[in-house]
Amino acid sequence: MIRKYVQLFIFCSILIGTSVLGVHAEGDDLITNDTKLIEHIKRTDHILSGSLGTCSDETLQRITHGVERHFKYFAHCAIKPIPEDDCPEYVVQAEGTVDSPSWATIRELKLELQCTN
Repeated sequence: MIRKYVQLFIFCSILIGTSVLGVHAEGDDLITNDTKLIEHIKRTDHILSGSLGTCSDETLQRITHGVERHFKYFAHCAIKPIPEDDCPEYVVQAEGTVDSPSWATIRELKLELQCTN
């Protein structure tokens, strides 16, 4: 009987340990993976997610100040929805911090309207 409890304990320990490692590995993406960081800020920032369509010429610059992780994001993005035909996109400049392995925050945002006239 004790042997069954020990086996169950070992099984649960392995299962919980694997789950914790899996979550940690996914969370590391924002620290190490530029694509994941760009996807995160475009999905979680209310202004970017509500105002921007497809983006091109996306670049990400990472800056480390001691233990703080900062980033600068640059892109040309279509306006969503397009309000006028002659001003179809923004030049986007965003600066922010990677606050944890699973969260980043835009701290400063500049949207410059691009018009054909």
